[in-house]
Amino acid sequence: MALLLATVPVFASSHSSTSGLREALLGVRINSIAQPDAKVLLSSRNRIWVEQAELSLWRLKPPPVKTVKRGTRTFFPLDAISGVRTKLDEQKQELLITASAEAFLTVQLTGAQSPFIAPNRSPPGGFLNYDLIASGVYSSGTSQRRLDGAFEAGAFSRLGVATSTFLAQDIASSGRVLRLDTTWTHDNPENLSSYRIGDSISKGGAWGRPIRFGGFQWATNFSTQPGFISFPLPALRGETALPSTVDVYVNNALQSRQDLPPGPFEITNVPLVTGQGEVQLVVRDLLGRERLITQSYYVTPSLLKKGLRDYSLEAGIERINYAVESGEYGQALFSGTYRYGLTDQFTPELHSELQRKRQNVGLTSTVLWYPLGTFNASLAASRTSTDQTGGLLGLGYQRSGKVIDFGLQSTLTSKEFSQLGQIVSQGSLRRSLVTQLSFFPSGFGNWLLSYIDQDYRRAGRSQLVSAGVSFSPFSEIFASLSATHSLQGDAGTLFSLNLSRSLGPRTTGLIQSTQQSGKNTTGLQAQRNLEDDPGFGYRVLAEHGENDRGELSLLGQSNFGNYSAEISAIQGRTDSTGWRLGTTGGVSLLAGAGFLSRRLTDSFGVVQVDGYSNVRVYLENRPVGRTRYDGRLLIPRLRPYDINRLSIDPSDLPLDAKASSFQLEVAPYYRSGVVATFPVSRSRSALIRIILENGRELPAGSQVRVNDQLQEFPVGLHGEVFITDLKPENRLQASWNHSQCTLKFTLPDQPLPTLGPLLCKRVSP
Repeated sequence: MALLLATVPVFASSHSSTSGLREALLGVRINSIAQPDAKVLLSSRNRIWVEQAELSLWRLKPPPVKTVKRGTRTFFPLDAISGVRTKLDEQKQELLITASAEAFLTVQLTGAQSPFIAPNRSPPGGFLNYDLIASGVYSSGTSQRRLDGAFEAGAFSRLGVATSTFLAQDIASSGRVLRLDTTWTHDNPENLSSYRIGDSISKGGAWGRPIRFGGFQWATNFSTQPGFISFPLPALRGETALPSTVDVYVNNALQSRQDLPPGPFEITNVPLVTGQGEVQLVVRDLLGRERLITQSYYVTPSLLKKGLRDYSLEAGIERINYAVESGEYGQALFSGTYRYGLTDQFTPELHSELQRKRQNVGLTSTVLWYPLGTFNASLAASRTSTDQTGGLLGLGYQRSGKVIDFGLQSTLTSKEFSQLGQIVSQGSLRRSLVTQLSFFPSGFGNWLLSYIDQDYRRAGRSQLVSAGVSFSPFSEIFASLSATHSLQGDAGTLFSLNLSRSLGPRTTGLIQSTQQSGKNTTGLQAQRNLEDDPGFGYRVLAEHGENDRGELSLLGQSNFGNYSAEISAIQGRTDSTGWRLGTTGGVSLLAGAGFLSRRLTDSFGVVQVDGYSNVRVYLENRPVGRTRYDGRLLIPRLRPYDINRLSIDPSDLPLDAKASSFQLEVAPYYRSGVVATFPVSRSRSALIRIILENGRELPAGSQVRVNDQLQEFPVGLHGEVFITDLKPENRLQASWNHSQCTLKFTLPDQPLPTLGPLLCKRVSP
């Protein structure tokens, strides 16, 4: 008979012997769900003891009670688990367990964050990007022509990538060449960091100013793990007593659907829209019952997750006259920025700058005060070589909501405060106030109001007030209206009106009108954009105002570059006509071969299908080209540090080709190349008809081996057998009913030949 087991009191944790206990093998059902059979210990009163491994398998919490030992195994009393009731069905030899959600261990689920992907190491290679522009202007009987260019050279290997950029000005005349940046970069995706040697840009932090410098930089680089989320996200919690599914809705939009085992659950890293929002969990169990869990949240990227750090350390020489002189450097500098997620609601930041003539240090605190938003405060002090000390105070507030976004940032500095990046002609900043209000009423467009007030000790004060609205009054029509007014000087107010309409999948029409200080300008424009595939586009502009202007641009794109041809004419105070021809593209060297392509701005890769040309290649199931004569194809745009799924079309391979896989996954380093070699090889095969010395066909079901290989091929009707992996000269051995025969044959150089009948001579087994 079935016995209901009573609950027993909880004892202090200790061990006891197993005397008086017998072992039994029972079927198990938890909340009516069948589980694997379990070996349990039964007392004389049918009290049940379960091994720790079984509790882990069932995800039940081990109770802090007296345990028993049998050999190396530890057993717990099942009826001591809070929320568990048991019944022993002696007739069916089943253990029936009824467990509430609290009796189970919490299951951890994750949202959209991707696991770390170890990128493919780059073989040695290089690339060159070019941008050439030829132009001419005719005005008042004079003409000017020139040829300009911009170039970027790069080389990469397992050690990183080195790049250098140049400007070539008026190549046909002066031929002046300016070097812009030369940098070697080594990324460490494993620890989210990068090293840079050469020209770089410092991190200014909350109150500093980024500057160009030449030297060394070691900094956090979250982009080396695209799925990594640096700011805190709320954990979504709930519980269920039965196996269920959970649908996660963010602001009423379905984000994910996952299966849930019984018990408490916690979902982390759900992709949320920054600002204020609401998450809904719809939990549906096996019986079809639904339960709704609603949770509000506030997410901001200005915070770091608890325990996460973000840093940047720089040492080098300040870059001056950038893009004017090739390599002019000034004073040595040291700079450092360090942020740390102390809690999910509080992130402090320390920033310091050191030069011979100035030193400063400052602290910034960013705090989330839900539901009001985020507050930040900065306090910094500086000291110059003349022992002048100064200070900076910064205060800010930011709140993003479903209907209203508001932000305010104010900075005050003393006259003696000094920092990197100050523009001499402007002087030091006395005060700054930036305020912005955005309003998104449902169905009434997006409204924007901003106020900017900046006061420099030499350049003076500037105050700008702007307001704007953008909306869609009709289907496929987008309108925007804005006004900007300067409170200083007599610049007046600038009004702007834009109306755009889609004229097709890639074509847009635009009407634009501006007015300032009594001067009106109205323009009409039609534009057809380029897509990823080769094709053509254009841009036509007609503008009427103080000067009448007309422009016509023709755009072209191939797998080897982009091309443009433009002509313009201006009539007004000065009549002029101009033209411009341009081309841009890239040249790369990888896998021992050279390639022409479009400009290489991201990572790229070479697909190899050795010896097979004209094979279609796909990236994420989108066609990207065909292999050339040597079985290679360059793909100029791959996502760095992320999985890129490549595939080939097997129907483009000849019949005698074999491949172990038609799909590959690659994850390249940034600005580097990767080689994806598909395992395709030629399999020389033939259909052979075999006869014996008595003129009969080789019996069906016989087994054939070739060239002493282990693989066997079955013989079908009429003595025919299909054999793969053949050589030019082959030795065949057939066996059947304790009989054997052999033959030798030459394979003709043609795909899938049919041979025979071939005579197979008997041999002694």
